[in-house]
Amino acid sequence: MRKKLNLMGFTVIALLLTVSPALGWSESGRFSVGVFGGSVNSVIDKGAAEGVNSTYPYTKFKSGGIRGGSIMYRFPSDVALELSVERFSMDLEESGEKFGTLNMTPVLFLLKVQSMPEGGTGLTGHADIGFGKSFNSFDKGPFITDLENTYGVEFNIDTDSSLVFELGAGADLFFTKNISANLDGRLLLGNVDTSGWGIDMETFHVSNFQILFGIRYWH
Repeated sequence: MRKKLNLMGFTVIALLLTVSPALGWSESGRFSVGVFGGSVNSVIDKGAAEGVNSTYPYTKFKSGGIRGGSIMYRFPSDVALELSVERFSMDLEESGEKFGTLNMTPVLFLLKVQSMPEGGTGLTGHADIGFGKSFNSFDKGPFITDLENTYGVEFNIDTDSSLVFELGAGADLFFTKNISANLDGRLLLGNVDTSGWGIDMETFHVSNFQILFGIRYWH
């Protein structure tokens, strides 16, 4: 319940930060809303969790799917502010054994350079940088549940919220003045602290590269 309230509060604050500077410019700028989906891939080769190098040297996150949406305001000068919320999950494995699944919900505040095509249609591009907060949870997998059954114990694995940073760029294809499609590459950087394992595993290294395809409506 606390995580849901924190997520709601952080989203509202980020939305106000995104929209408030734009209110005085609304007569010449443009609002847009978009949805996206794609894949998320860990950029950590091994040792995805701190402290596992001795016992679990090849622990890593597997690729997963991602979905999300955003609201953006673009100023006449090509500068834009965007609030993006995404959701994805990555399985944590060691030599084929599934420890569990990390679920992340980053809320990102982005500063963008967003080009618009002459005449309202055509191919353009954008780049962005930003930061935010990720609201996280962990679902136990067969490896941990087998340990619980074997030793008669229960591991209550808790994950903390985490600060994340973003770098991204992409291409936009405007079919009309109001409808565009985008293809993005996004690098998300961060760590997630955990507790309650009962084994030497404390921090997930969750930095990942995302490939995103989206559709956006411009007002």
